[in-house]
Amino acid sequence: MMSFSTGIVASFSQNCTQFAFQSNIAQKNSIDVYPLDEANNYKINSSLVSHIDYENNDLDVSSILFSGWCSNGIEQNLTKSKRKRDDQNGDINIQSSESFFVNTFTDGKIVVFSSNGKNIVNIIQNKYEITHTDTEDSFIWILDSDKAVKKFNFNQTKPVKTFHLTDGKDEDITGFQVLKTNDNEPLLAISTSNFFYVIDPSKRRPTTYSKLEVGNAVSSFLLPDNTKIIIADENCISLYDLESTSKLKSWEVKAKRLIISDTLIISLTTDGLISVVDMDKKDIICNVNAPDSKIIEFSVVGANVMLAWLNVNEPNFDVISLNKIKSKNTIVINTNQDINNSLVTEETNTNKSKASDKESVPPEKTKVSKAKQDEMIQDLLEKLENNAPKDEILAQLVSSNWVEDRIKNFIDKYLISPEVTSQLCEVIVSTLQKNPWVNEDSLLIWLEWIILWRGAHLNSSKVKHVSKQIKQLKSSLRSSGETLPMLLSMQGRLEMLKTQAILRKELAELNIEDEYNNEFETIEQGEGHDAMVENEDSLTYANGESDAFYDASAF
Repeated sequence: MMSFSTGIVASFSQNCTQFAFQSNIAQKNSIDVYPLDEANNYKINSSLVSHIDYENNDLDVSSILFSGWCSNGIEQNLTKSKRKRDDQNGDINIQSSESFFVNTFTDGKIVVFSSNGKNIVNIIQNKYEITHTDTEDSFIWILDSDKAVKKFNFNQTKPVKTFHLTDGKDEDITGFQVLKTNDNEPLLAISTSNFFYVIDPSKRRPTTYSKLEVGNAVSSFLLPDNTKIIIADENCISLYDLESTSKLKSWEVKAKRLIISDTLIISLTTDGLISVVDMDKKDIICNVNAPDSKIIEFSVVGANVMLAWLNVNEPNFDVISLNKIKSKNTIVINTNQDINNSLVTEETNTNKSKASDKESVPPEKTKVSKAKQDEMIQDLLEKLENNAPKDEILAQLVSSNWVEDRIKNFIDKYLISPEVTSQLCEVIVSTLQKNPWVNEDSLLIWLEWIILWRGAHLNSSKVKHVSKQIKQLKSSLRSSGETLPMLLSMQGRLEMLKTQAILRKELAELNIEDEYNNEFETIEQGEGHDAMVENEDSLTYANGESDAFYDASAF
């Protein structure tokens, strides 16, 4: 799959053994193919990554309309004979299933690469410009500007089926998808600005299987009974009955792509999360998140979900079991691959705090490594989901590591379930009720942002007791608030009296000192005058000169 809005190519092969990726097609004329090995825990080995060089093949990666995968068909057991030295024959069973990387270009060209991208397996040139493409097993389906639908085998240049659209041909087609069925006869989904058409191409003259009033659908998935379909549009995911064309259920999830596994609807959302809903339930049952990153692609393999998330400019991979998804409301992927890169350990922070106290310098803010933050989030979620004792949850909430930004991030991204929200709020409110003057500012920050961002969760009829507790807390705070001005005025008066007493003492000391200084100065001045008179009488002048001045003109 390719995202034109982000310029990212990200696509798992059908058997999840390869992953095609390019983070910036505008600057690089190549795509990387990552081999995926379960035995190696899906870790990236850069030496095994293949690079498809489009420039050497006179191709431009920025002109790619679609990137995806097809296979060489159903796995087959092949038997080879091996002649030994004693002329006995041994049978070797080999399972053959190879993936092929498919690119379609706007000029009508379809290029099929080998699984590692090093070789070109097939090139198909369509007469008209290609507008939409999808793959299904070993087949490539296209829709061109002539409103013609064509089906190609990946290793052939001539189509095995061609027909022109009737419904939707005069409309602006926004989506084209192959819907797999149990009878191996796929249906086609055509999305326009106003309608969603399901077409049966298996007949000699393809017919419209169903027409739904759904505009701008972005992804769809047919249920196994072939009578219902899940459709994701710009605003939500909905379940429709194909025969009656009525909407049966709806979930408020903005999805880019979705896959069905049993009763679970697994979707990649527009904000880079994996949201999972159960068709038998009303709300989201699980959210999978990669902190400070985004999940860019996913696939379901057996009883697991394979995820690819962006680590700077490289993909990283993780596998989560469906059982884990069913049992947890939120799953946080550890996006920190090097736990040893902790900025400051808890022990170091303690030593810094002690040193700063001695020097009377304000302590530095506690820095927490990315791995530690993920651990904090997961630990708090597990305590809330498992109904841990309130004291344990409270100890987690008042930890100095929970600064306001981290609290806001947790409430925004991880506090999704109304049940978990109500439990967290109940712990905070009950603590504040017991002691409204509790000296824990972090609890007030928690409560403030929960009410601002998750207030709707607290209005549910299921959590009436929490709403009642909040009202009681409000009443307690009101009574405390009424006494606060009186206490503050009393405190102000006491401080004023204390200050006045200090001032009186300082003024009294100042008056005594001034009187003493004045007396001392008077005595010194008297003694100085007498000495001056005596000194004047004892003065003698050299050469008969004195200080008297006589005007010579008078004589």
